[in-house]
Amino acid sequence: MSMRTLRTMFLLFIIALCLVGCSTESNSPASSPSESTEAQETQAENSGSPLTAISLTLPDGISSVNVSDAQIDFMSNTQRIGGIIIMDCDPAIFDDVLGFSSSLEELVNEALDHLGLPSAEWTMNSSSEYGIHEFSRGVGASEYKTHVLRGSQATYAVWLDKEYVSDSLEDEIMTGIHSEDIVDSLNRISNEDFMNAISKEMDKHTYQFTVDLPSQLLMEQVEDDGAVFLQNGNIVGGYKVIHFEKGILPKVHENQDVVLQRIVDDLSAQIVLSEYQGEIIADMPITLRFTNQGAENTHYILSYGQIGTQYDLWFDSKVLDEDTIAQIIQHAALVDVSGSK
Repeated sequence: MSMRTLRTMFLLFIIALCLVGCSTESNSPASSPSESTEAQETQAENSGSPLTAISLTLPDGISSVNVSDAQIDFMSNTQRIGGIIIMDCDPAIFDDVLGFSSSLEELVNEALDHLGLPSAEWTMNSSSEYGIHEFSRGVGASEYKTHVLRGSQATYAVWLDKEYVSDSLEDEIMTGIHSEDIVDSLNRISNEDFMNAISKEMDKHTYQFTVDLPSQLLMEQVEDDGAVFLQNGNIVGGYKVIHFEKGILPKVHENQDVVLQRIVDDLSAQIVLSEYQGEIIADMPITLRFTNQGAENTHYILSYGQIGTQYDLWFDSKVLDEDTIAQIIQHAALVDVSGSK
């Protein structure tokens, strides 16, 4: 066999290999939708988003959808009922133990606005059992509640549409959120830090709890943090600074025994309630009623964020009528009187 023939055969062999390679590439099957989804999930996991570190155990009937690296939606069938958002939040705001909630509320509202949720006609905020703080906003009877969870890498807003999420379902969802990034120490303010912050704030400002009493009532100071109201020489009400640990008041019904006992103990210098039966009768503001053999006292827990504490404003509701009590509550305030010195 000549050398020319060998070269020709070799070239034909190379051409055949190329044709087989082209045929294999052109006839390879397209990736299935499931393979495409898996590829997208793998890409999301490799994106470095803190959301990928979150493990969700959601109640039956609720699913999660990864919308982006910064957003997860909770779905009930086709209805969006909540979700998780990574907030654009500077961790330095939490250094202000007493004032961070105002800055945080603005960031929460911006995040919810970005989701297209209705603008707020009313807002509320308080400490959260699950995170650093919680916020509620709504239109009419509708309510959107947001729990803010601090992490080492990010700050997360878990929002819930309360039209579809009951309190028990809310608890299931919140307790089913887990991440190594979200640690308890970042979402709890120690009593020491809290009291130090209050002390520093009080050093900078002088606050005075004020009430506007009708002419038939007199006020008499009791210790440094309280007073009683007198009518014809008889005690018919009063107020007292009262402290509750973080997480107690947001779930006041579950903590009813703790709240009732705290009032009995802290107000002992004004009124003896140890023989009274107490119950919670309203949530906004938190209102409690104590009764004993025809006697009845009503206590209103008023919270003031600027110094992070509460006042128990109470009345003998068998002596004072509802209109008088309502007027006193309406005009009660914690006033910064630093400039008046």
